[in-house]
Amino acid sequence: MMKPLGQLPKTIQAWCVVAVLLVGLVSVGPARSQTPWLRVAHTLFPGGFGQALGSDGKDLYVLRQFATNARVSFQRFGLDDGLVTGSFNLPPPPQALQNGTTMAFDPDGNLYALFGSEHGKRRRFFSRFTAGQWLALAPTPFDQGAGDAQTFVSFQGERFVYTVLGARAAFARYNLGPNRWETLPAPPWACSGNGSALAWDGGEFVYALQGSDCDNTPSRAFARYYLSLQLWETLPDVPEAVNYGGSLLWDGDVSLYATTGSDVPFAGRTLLRYDLEAQRWDASLPPLNCSVGEYNGNRLAAVAGRLYYWQGAPPTWNDTPLCDGKGLYLFAWKYVS
Repeated sequence: MMKPLGQLPKTIQAWCVVAVLLVGLVSVGPARSQTPWLRVAHTLFPGGFGQALGSDGKDLYVLRQFATNARVSFQRFGLDDGLVTGSFNLPPPPQALQNGTTMAFDPDGNLYALFGSEHGKRRRFFSRFTAGQWLALAPTPFDQGAGDAQTFVSFQGERFVYTVLGARAAFARYNLGPNRWETLPAPPWACSGNGSALAWDGGEFVYALQGSDCDNTPSRAFARYYLSLQLWETLPDVPEAVNYGGSLLWDGDVSLYATTGSDVPFAGRTLLRYDLEAQRWDASLPPLNCSVGEYNGNRLAAVAGRLYYWQGAPPTWNDTPLCDGKGLYLFAWKYVS
């Protein structure tokens, strides 16, 4: 017969208490003082000057190239119930990845990519990846650059990729049917830069982060584009200025999620939520466990109601052991929706 706890030796009593506490943590989930982020995989390399994270709604994809003459890495991470079941190397695109590289997926799983540009260069490459192959599409109507951003939109029976292009913040949409670009009214700012991002809310609006401004200063500007009226509306400023590693993601319900990034090591841990119904920002979310920044490119993705991020930073941004620039992390508290 088991003795009551008080009748056991003190050493055994102490271990029993520890065991009870551990069981409690397992049963109720991680304590709020702990990080909610679980490392589920890592990329072949840390961040680079041309890179992006994306999702087709089932798996995660990472495009990455450190510099123009370096190796291009294109990886797919298979998911099952939130966890990565395997990683697969895919054929790299025919173009070099430069600052402003972005990805967008349509509901059929086709990937659309802008490949960015170095400062002062004129690049307008735009391609689709489907069935394991890259196909060149109509070039973008404006030069690309650090301010590139894109999002898929289905509207009035047609399907598009809406884009911000280059530093001048030109705005255009690509019609998937006729392989044609259409120029649209520009956002309410003169320039877009590092951290520029777009997200469609599944309805009438495309939301935009400016990123850095014409002076390359991180900006808090935030706006949305009314698809029917073809008009921009200025929204409440982001609580923190957006820089390298800025991202914007619709959760499939009533929220957007954003990272603000940084060009300062160990500083870019901010995670924000924007309430689409109340039209206000929530800055109370737990921070990322690793700093994102130094390099441009989207860091957020959502699959089946779960939120992921990729650090995509230099390996020297390693103030904690897991922060090696390569980690893919799952938000274990399932904040999305």
